[in-house]
Amino acid sequence: MVTVVLCLTQISQFVLSNIVFKSAPLFDSMGYVILSVCIVIMIFMYLHQILSNVTEEALSLNFDFWFVSSQLIYFLGSFIIFLTFNYLTRKILPAELYSEENRTLLTNLWGVHNVLLFLSSLLTLGSVIWIAFHKKLQSS
Repeated sequence: MVTVVLCLTQISQFVLSNIVFKSAPLFDSMGYVILSVCIVIMIFMYLHQILSNVTEEALSLNFDFWFVSSQLIYFLGSFIIFLTFNYLTRKILPAELYSEENRTLLTNLWGVHNVLLFLSSLLTLGSVIWIAFHKKLQSS
């Protein structure tokens, strides 16, 4: 039920901003903020479910756990970046403040976003190698 409400929230934000009000910004930062919040809530729901239903299987050998953890890192960081990007673009773009220094600040903000994506990819890759290594050890 919570997932349906979160999806409807995202759809209603898209419909309201793009169809009803027809406000087509250069980058819909608020849409990405809402998307990041919805995904983080669903990730916490999954982690709550996994940690409340403990099994004999080691959590470190569960690929889903590692993948969701990497997505948590990415989307929590993305939430902060998109929220900051929204604030900065509202402050800079309408005025003549779009200088080289401000462009560099916005570019660095996107650079941090790419670093988060890279780190979450490394965590996923590391988990695949970790799980394959331990399964090979168990089969030997």
